[in-house]
Order: sequence, then structure tokens, then C-alpha cells
Amino acid sequence: MNVLGIIPARGGSKGLPYKNIMPLLGKPLMAYVIEAACAADLLTDVVVTTDSDAIAELAVSYKLDVICRPEEFSNDTAPIALALRHATTEAERSHGPYDMVVWMQANVPTTTSAVIDQVIRALQNNGGDSVATVCPYEVPPQWAWRLENDRMVPLEKIYSYSVLRQQQIQAFHLDGAVNAFRRDV
Repeated sequence: MNVLGIIPARGGSKGLPYKNIMPLLGKPLMAYVIEAACAADLLTDVVVTTDSDAIAELAVSYKLDVICRPEEFSNDTAPIALALRHATTEAERSHGPYDMVVWMQANVPTTTSAVIDQVIRALQNNGGDSVATVCPYEVPPQWAWRLENDRMVPLEKIYSYSVLRQQQIQAFHLDGAVNAFRRDV
């Protein structure tokens, strides 16, 4: 099975420009994800898609292919799906078709090669279209509120602060670290 790993990394982030190459414990933030991807047993190829020369240089220093992302796929309003589709199409021009695509967030330094391989195995074995890493909510979502006209309002049909913690249903949210999907999706 041919599996493409994609690490999207924009340089033009509005919140914290060039966060992906800012130092964290002695190396650029995204270096942790790059190293995990390179160490994963089940990734056939790994590419970085970016709009930044500095990010591209970092990727090349790890001997990764770089896909230059056009502006229409790298601005603040461009859906990530467009950048992933573009990177996949470009990678397939060089390396041939892939069966699966794995998207790894550049700004999640806790991603490990074991997690990447686990996500790939889960998708290979579950018969579904996609798999994503998740983590549990720290506070039960049943205790959540929303703001309406500057007033706290319980979430309809969800809120139940009177339910004991032990009776709460454990809920999870996407953590954004690793997502995998079949190429034909």
C-alpha cells in the first residue's frame, strides 16, 4: 500500500507568523513532526506543502520533497482540503498513485511515529474512509454553555449539570495531530 504523508505549513499565519519554524527546545517546532513522519514505518513518502522559502529550506534539510503551495491554497480563508488535494496531485506526478493520504499538523510536536503508524493501521483495518486522532474532553461537554446576547445559556438537549461526573458519557474531540483518509475519498 502506497501511503503519502503531507505536512502543511504556512509561513503567513496571522496569529503567529512563522510559528512552524520557531524554536522549541532547540529545534524548529515542525522538526518534531518531520522527524516522526520520517521514522514512521508505514509512510511511503513524506512531503511538505508550504508558501514559505524558510519552511521549504527546513524540509529540504530533512531530504523531503517540497510542494510550493499557490496563494489561493495558502491564504487565511483557503480550506485545508484544497491544499491537501493540491499536494497529493503534485506528489502523484512525481511518485505515482497513492492509496492513502496522511495529514500531519506541523504545529503538534507531540506527534510520534507510533501514532502515525497506528492511524494508518486503523484505516487499513476498519473499512472506513478516514481516521483521526482524538483526545477526551477535560470537562464533560454536557456541562457546556454558550453565550447568547452576553448571557450564559445552557446548550439545548445537551446540558445537564445535575448529572454526576460518574454518569457522564465520555466524549472526545479531534486533536488535530494526524488524519488519514483513503485516496479515493
